[in-house]
Amino acid sequence: MDKKTIIKYALIAVGAYIILTNFFGCNKAEASELPVDKSWSFDAEVGTYEKRIDGGVYTTSDDADYVKASTDLGVIGGLGLTADVEYVDTDDYQLYTTIGTVLDTPFGSLNAGVLFSTIEGSDTVAEFNGSYDVTLPIINLDSVLDLAINEDSQYTIDLTTSKVIISDDLVNVIVGAAYGQSFDYDVDYTYTLGFAQIETTGDLKLFARVNYLDNDLYGDGYQETTDFGLSTRF
Repeated sequence: MDKKTIIKYALIAVGAYIILTNFFGCNKAEASELPVDKSWSFDAEVGTYEKRIDGGVYTTSDDADYVKASTDLGVIGGLGLTADVEYVDTDDYQLYTTIGTVLDTPFGSLNAGVLFSTIEGSDTVAEFNGSYDVTLPIINLDSVLDLAINEDSQYTIDLTTSKVIISDDLVNVIVGAAYGQSFDYDVDYTYTLGFAQIETTGDLKLFARVNYLDNDLYGDGYQETTDFGLSTRF
């Protein structure tokens, strides 16, 4: 069995275990007896990208299944440790791993970390990521300002906003937009991204998301793609 297959099925197994444990109540009695620190959380997600978008750029050229897992561990004084991993099943598999910290402040969350990107057949590259996440009062608009710098000192700056426009016992509808620009690349670009997502409520969510991306690299006009999947948190 090659490395791609091993990584794929290992992550799928982890995601399946998390979903089964959380949704069907497996091992609930045993877990309730343990002195677990409830300050930590865990997220798992499986789905399909029509085209994966990262920083306003397509990283896959066609439909690609993916598995994500992430955790947020509360520490002392509002400082948390975070870890994220994503496996994307393409012809040349993609693996993204982020280790970082998050500091909660009265005005929002400050995040800093290192993203390691591995494409099958290529060397792993590292990138620094920093962001400021805040919810604007009154209008309840979530905003994230993000900075990413790679090993060659090339960098991108992005601003993403989103808002829940419908929320009831059955579904949530979220709309948002992002604007970003790259600097010091061989060919720099700017992009605008609009998106809308509908998801079911509850711990286990089904979701579908429509993206409209306009990037200088791909010519004029918006291109539409759709993602869908299943996510859970506990």
